[in-house]
Amino acid sequence: MAFTQSLPAILEISSNLKIHIMKTKDFVLRFLITFGIGLIASILVTLCWNYFIKGNGLIVDWETSFRTSLILAIVLPLTQIKNK
Repeated sequence: MAFTQSLPAILEISSNLKIHIMKTKDFVLRFLITFGIGLIASILVTLCWNYFIKGNGLIVDWETSFRTSLILAIVLPLTQIKNK
């Protein structure tokens, strides 16, 4: 009798776990895509900025590129998943 009463609770926990795993996979995928695109864009911007504006030559500011990409890769997927 106790087993049949707890079965819906077990199924609900199982479905919630599956949803959580899917959200995690979705977040990781979006994180990687956003990080890659953000890193390439940041590299191009800092490269062009240093070459055309500062006149320092073809120098990439890696610290700024990684920092910007990391911030974008965390914030954008979280807001997209939350708005779903």
